[in-house]
Amino acid sequence: MWRRGEVSVAEEHLATALVARSLSQLSASIPAPSIGSPRILFTCLEGEFHDLGIRILSDVAREAGWEAENLGANVPRHAMIEFVAVRRPDALGLSICLAGHVPEAAKTIEQLRAAAPGTKILAGGHALETDPSLCELVPADVTLPDVLALRDWLRENGPKGTPAGKARSRVQAPPSSLPASFRRRLDSPD
Repeated sequence: MWRRGEVSVAEEHLATALVARSLSQLSASIPAPSIGSPRILFTCLEGEFHDLGIRILSDVAREAGWEAENLGANVPRHAMIEFVAVRRPDALGLSICLAGHVPEAAKTIEQLRAAAPGTKILAGGHALETDPSLCELVPADVTLPDVLALRDWLRENGPKGTPAGKARSRVQAPPSSLPASFRRRLDSPD
């Protein structure tokens, strides 16, 4: 709605905060992964301030049986590299929201490979979803167009014995605390 000019930046931030609050409540109900489960780390590049997507992806990973960590938004490259070198996750999910950050993503991925050679590097985000040709410029092991593709990848590459169809549905009605302007827009057929 913000991209279409239907809500202000402030309203978009309010909506993000409401979704984040709902995610926190839902996250608490996801069972902890089994001991020895593969680990995945989600992070945003420096200058990427939209981390709601990777918060959602962390929960998707946990439901697929992975141990998920999330560094959040705006992570300086050197800090990310140092963290990955120490933690050595099995996979790393890199969010690329802005197309202008593709060159930084490429540099970061090359340094991540050197710091943790066995870590599978996944890339996705708004930039790659809206312009799939950018995927060719991102040297990740896997580029994923959306959360469903990530879910499928996690299930195929995760702990054995996690049935592909076992994830619980978490669709809920929007919170009643939504401002009236949002409720009207959500109720409209468009």
